[in-house]
Amino acid sequence: MPLTRVTCNFQPPPHFSEALHALLQETLHILPHDRLIVLDVHEATMIVPPTCAGRYLLFEISLFPGRTMETRRRLYGALCQLAEEFNVSATDTRIVLHEVPLENWGIRGGLPASEVALGYEVRV
Repeated sequence: MPLTRVTCNFQPPPHFSEALHALLQETLHILPHDRLIVLDVHEATMIVPPTCAGRYLLFEISLFPGRTMETRRRLYGALCQLAEEFNVSATDTRIVLHEVPLENWGIRGGLPASEVALGYEVRV
């Protein structure tokens, strides 16, 4: 159940979040209903690196620990490919993963995630 925050300096089209969620399902093996995406658009106020060609994307994903390095590589590559589909250069895309221990997530009515049957495998 990742929490995905996307910060950008342009207004992405409506289907951006659908494409992102499908990508997360495929790469992280999350369930279809585990959707939590926050889109922060800062068209005029986002300060980006001076080498930025124009559009900029920052993906910050908080997730349970356990993904392998290979899964991370696939995720990074897929996110950069998604960015390019929305006219953002892969070099103007940043990705940060925040691994939060299961006991630090309150889910399903306030239970620690470490005490809940998640319904999917985290160690992928």
